[in-house]
Amino acid sequence: RITEVIPESGIDDLTVLVLVNTIYFKGHWKSQFPAPNTKMDVFHKANGETCQVPTMYQESKFHYAFIAQDKVQVLELPYKGDDITMLLVLPSAGMPLEEVERDLTSEKLQGWIDSMKEMSLFVYLPRFRVEDSFSLKEKLRKMGLEDLFSPENARLPGIIAEGRTDLYVSEAFHKAFLEVNEEGSEASAATAVTISGRSFPLNRKIFNANRPFLLFIREAALNTIIFMGRIADP
Repeated sequence: RITEVIPESGIDDLTVLVLVNTIYFKGHWKSQFPAPNTKMDVFHKANGETCQVPTMYQESKFHYAFIAQDKVQVLELPYKGDDITMLLVLPSAGMPLEEVERDLTSEKLQGWIDSMKEMSLFVYLPRFRVEDSFSLKEKLRKMGLEDLFSPENARLPGIIAEGRTDLYVSEAFHKAFLEVNEEGSEASAATAVTISGRSFPLNRKIFNANRPFLLFIREAALNTIIFMGRIADP
């Protein structure tokens, strides 16, 4: 899915070495969303605008929590094999996603995960595809890696011949791709979409991701986040 990591302008006559790190993930939901359930529904963007998006639906048992003090719903969708899961963080209506992101810490996220319990849920989730690329150079420099990008101060003794001191990192690029549909993440099955209305079930737990939310793909056994992102306009 990712065929070009480095743009043409990223390599010039002074380039000596290119290091590329890639990760690819393709997973199928443990409980798939039935394709006939997918219908066009309204998604509320952060700027107040709305759009129609194909929205998947299923009823099943999932690990879920409503965190009243933080005004978020947290839902875990497992992939087949149970070792990889997608964690969704949905702010309550009227709660800006930016505020949730600003206050989010690894400790808080772990607390949300620990508070989840298995229960029957009605889950509404838009199909979406995310593809983005950007330079990491300034972000890494702001994190303190100034010398790495400095021709005068960079020291890379572990990857160059002994005695050579003229190498430095000129640029760092990142590119990501994520697609989520009825079968799972990065699946390629075609699905028909119908346009109709919905009525929500009464007195049942509902997770309706019809507004901006966060997602984390994590390895459950090691409790390690593999991917993370924000869905603001599917």
